[in-house]
Amino acid sequence: MRIRPIKTKDDFEEALSMIDQLWNAEYGSSDYDYFETLAICIESYERERNIIEFADPIEAIRYYMQQRGKSFEDLSELLESSDTAFQVLYREVPLTIAMIWKLCKSWDIPAECLIKPYQLNPSSNKTSKTRRDEGSLSKVLPNSETLALTKTVGHS
Repeated sequence: MRIRPIKTKDDFEEALSMIDQLWNAEYGSSDYDYFETLAICIESYERERNIIEFADPIEAIRYYMQQRGKSFEDLSELLESSDTAFQVLYREVPLTIAMIWKLCKSWDIPAECLIKPYQLNPSSNKTSKTRRDEGSLSKVLPNSETLALTKTVGHS
């Protein structure tokens, strides 16, 4: 077995097929080493081409925030309002074309990840700042940001 870079979709498909064949390789064996190296190549190819599939746009935003070290404050600045950022992450308001454009251009989130339809929160008719306690933020944000955000959310 020979390791080589994954450069094309055909290379990618072949690598996925190989990973399936090596899935049960014994830890420490040469097959396992090949499996592990191939997995790294696949992950790199997927990351470079943003192939990751998300359940919905909000999951994509959360993922990119976490992967790129973006905070709620960064999102608030990008969307020009902490209220809007909260409402988007809490699924109270849908993403607008303008928001999608900013997320694509400023954070390099692929448009394909942001234009999918998704369910809004059933209580999306009315936003209440009283819901912005630590408990509600922990459902919306990547876990490491929850504590810091409880201090920043109502101060803009």
